[in-house]
Amino acid sequence: MSDVSILYLGTEEVNGQTAHVIDLQHAATDGDSFSIIRQKGTHTIISVSTTTFFPLKIQFTFSSISDLKTSLPVTRYWSNYQSVQGISVPFIAQDFAGGKLLSTLQLDSVQWNVGLPESDFDTK
Repeated sequence: MSDVSILYLGTEEVNGQTAHVIDLQHAATDGDSFSIIRQKGTHTIISVSTTTFFPLKIQFTFSSISDLKTSLPVTRYWSNYQSVQGISVPFIAQDFAGGKLLSTLQLDSVQWNVGLPESDFDTK
């Protein structure tokens, strides 16, 4: 993992919880002509609860596949963690860009290993 830079940035408050802030980024590599694009596209800052160690927030850059010069800084928040058969699941995920809400995913229920019928995979 020598090509990844990991920095501890301290703590911050995220929705009323104290969180560790960790900066992850693809490190620059000599002779790699795409190094700057990789650094920009892989730069991620994640905030993890100091008490539960659940991820609370992640900041990343969403880049256009068709135009590498076009990108959008996005912040995603996870909340309302609930235990489902012993596994903690965030029932709410919200994405923001420029301080504006882009999307909200809210789960009503979660079930594990319920099986899928073969018809779900028909390609006709």
